[in-house]
Amino acid sequence: MRLIPTIDWVEREPSLRVKLRRAKKYMSQKQFLKSIEMEIQRINKIIDQKIIRGEDYWKEARDHKLLLKKIRFHERRSFFRRLFPTFLAV
Repeated sequence: MRLIPTIDWVEREPSLRVKLRRAKKYMSQKQFLKSIEMEIQRINKIIDQKIIRGEDYWKEARDHKLLLKKIRFHERRSFFRRLFPTFLAV
């Protein structure tokens, strides 16, 4: 299991305003991705409200883009796994 430091992530990305309620020193990759997905859902709600009110939402769009980039980075697969996805699914 791959462990990802949470504290370093928050310090490197202060613009995301992520609040980790029970800040552990490390969390698993699955927990990390789940926390990012929850933050994306929260940002999407804010963007939807701003669209309805006719306000600018470029800051939230930037944060959303950064979070999606993080998810894609941690969920990337090797070339061989993309060619033979069922071969290695054991």
